[in-house]
Amino acid sequence: MRKTKIEAPKTRQHLLDAALEVFWRNGVTRSSLQEIAQEAGVTRGAPYWHFKNKEDLFDALFHCYFTPLVEPFDSDEAKASDNLWAHLRQSILGIFRRMAQDEKHQKFCNVLYMNAKPAPPTRRLPSWWKNITKSATAKSAA
Repeated sequence: MRKTKIEAPKTRQHLLDAALEVFWRNGVTRSSLQEIAQEAGVTRGAPYWHFKNKEDLFDALFHCYFTPLVEPFDSDEAKASDNLWAHLRQSILGIFRRMAQDEKHQKFCNVLYMNAKPAPPTRRLPSWWKNITKSATAKSAA
């Protein structure tokens, strides 16, 4: 197996880590893939091998940091919970704990809320959001 295939997941993770740092320092709109590659210590072409463009990289970064925060809301435990409000409370407290303890999540939220300009809505809501709203509606109706 070629060295590049063996190291591809590591390179991708280095790019995501570097993107978080560059976006946090400069903001998303003022950052370039070249700066991210330089921060990661990889060639200028490496980001394009792993991501289509900066938006695709930001999307991957979003999923990397946001998905773990919302997983408790769409878990089997949430769906089976008799006390949805208690589960919601515990899930939200878990998000705050993670935010308080994890510097990368803090930086990500800073990037998301302070340094990222919203794009026009072009995508549908993710399936996990639909599942949350269906579950909450069904339980509140019961």
